[in-house]
Amino acid sequence: MGKIKLTNLNPTDTKGGASLAGYHLHKVLLGDSEIDSVLLVDEKYTQDREVIKFSNFFLRQVERVLNKLGYLTGLLYLMSVNWWPLLWNKRVKETDIFLIRNLHGGLLPFWLPKWLSKKAPVIWRLPDMWPLTGHCCYAYSCEKWKKECWRCPLLSDYPAILFDTTKTLFRWKKACYAKTNLYLVVPSKWMFENLQQSPILNQFPRFLIPIGVDAEKFQPQVKNDKLTLLVISGSLKDKRKGALLWPSILKKLDKALGEKALSVDIWWAGTKDLEIGKFSNINNIFLGHLKEDQMPQYYAKAHLHILPTLADNLPNTILESLACETPVVVFDVGGCSDAVLHLKTGYLVDPFEVDDFVRGIMYFLEDSGRIAECGTAGRALVQQNFTMERQAELYKKLIQDIYLKKI
Repeated sequence: MGKIKLTNLNPTDTKGGASLAGYHLHKVLLGDSEIDSVLLVDEKYTQDREVIKFSNFFLRQVERVLNKLGYLTGLLYLMSVNWWPLLWNKRVKETDIFLIRNLHGGLLPFWLPKWLSKKAPVIWRLPDMWPLTGHCCYAYSCEKWKKECWRCPLLSDYPAILFDTTKTLFRWKKACYAKTNLYLVVPSKWMFENLQQSPILNQFPRFLIPIGVDAEKFQPQVKNDKLTLLVISGSLKDKRKGALLWPSILKKLDKALGEKALSVDIWWAGTKDLEIGKFSNINNIFLGHLKEDQMPQYYAKAHLHILPTLADNLPNTILESLACETPVVVFDVGGCSDAVLHLKTGYLVDPFEVDDFVRGIMYFLEDSGRIAECGTAGRALVQQNFTMERQAELYKKLIQDIYLKKI
């Protein structure tokens, strides 16, 4: 058997969590003697020869206009020109298996899996709930997607639409993906259960493959002299990441710190687009956007990573933090509990309970031994279940089984 030609298709190579994860997997598979991996992207930021840019500036500008029209009409990601160069791309024609990831964001059309599957089987790794719903990436408490989306309460949520066309979009997705040669991959037990309940995608084979972290790159270091909390978000005002809760969290944390005669530094990584205010026992330090090679030192030197996310799959930041022996305080939502084991690798907070979130932070700050104990357990968990090598092995087996028609 010759090398299996695997074509990865991402919006970008290193911008965005889903694309970056795909890039890292592609790099690992490049070293495999049985797989010929190539990564096709719309926007390229690296100089890698095996990463091939398939679109151009003109098509992207047209795509932006079409996305604006999609927002105004509610027919989001239906009209697209960005994919046109794939029609005559030699690699696409020769591919044995496609591996795709994020289709929302305005760079690729939602019906791309259908078109690709006419040429070769498609592995679709789902980073969020968007393929299961009429338009939103996270449904929160709404369960309409389990039957059919309509009268959407989340029209302004990313990716936003002006008019409620969710019933139409839901039906189009269901019709588009029917009888498609798809194999679905999810990184968390939560998403796996969601797939089982989805009338759009529950008929396809599904596989749970955890996210892989480079445990050699993300390693423990000596902690900062002063107690330090780390917050990471692309935008600090991102509502899904808990922006609306920060004022009350910080106010109550400042009070709790004062009662214990403690003080902390908080490192904020991301765009400074949120007014934080000043506190007696909290020193806020804004780091801006950190480059990928800067991240490990901040994870490792912080005592805690705190993440009041309201909805998530299984964030890379949790695993990278645990790999650096830094416990995580996070709401018990989505797939977070796959890695944050309560009082073992971090603190799982009752969803959206600010008092419990502060309680979780103080649980560690009051006893440094707990930080060390949970930190050690967190790294052990990553090394056992969430390494790049394990992820690559599981993908390789899936790719080979599909190629040999074992599944």
